Order: sequence, then C-alpha cells, then structure tokens
Amino acid sequence: MHSTGTLTTRSIVPGAGGLPVQGPSDRRDWSLTQPSFELGSGVSIKAGDRFSIRPEFRWLATTGQDSNPRSTLEPPLLFLRGGVTLEWRLR
Repeated sequence: MHSTGTLTTRSIVPGAGGLPVQGPSDRRDWSLTQPSFELGSGVSIKAGDRFSIRPEFRWLATTGQDSNPRSTLEPPLLFLRGGVTLEWRLR
C-alpha cells in the first residue's frame, strides 16, 4: 500500500481585544509505503427470480513499522470497509 498527503495544523491565538483569531499554520507532507494484506467476505442473498443482494465486508491492514522519517502516521494501519451490491439478471 502506498499513500501520501499533507497534514495541516491550524492554531488559534488571542487577537485584538482578546478575541480568538487564526494563527500560523503548520503543513507537513507525509508518505507511507507498507506491505499490506486484505481479507474480504460476502454472501449473495436471492431476493427474487432476477434480483440478488450481496452485502460484503473488507478488512485491510498494513504490517511492520514505517521507515520514512517524514511520516507523521504510526503504522500498522487498519481499514474497515463495508458495502452492498445489488445484482439484477436479464433473463
């Protein structure tokens, strides 16, 4: 898995009259390349002669530690996904 992005941290400081105003921002680029694996499972449920519903679940995880000193992410990372597929046949 390879992922990149920019992390922006905004600060709030006291302004004129003590009211809060936006202060300086800090931007850091990050990148991460990790070996990963993905497991998934789903089942098709017949809902009629030509129609089925297939709910599914996927689990993706990275392994090891990040060797990139620029990264602000702390692996291992875990991603959970779910979805539903509607199947329709033309018979």
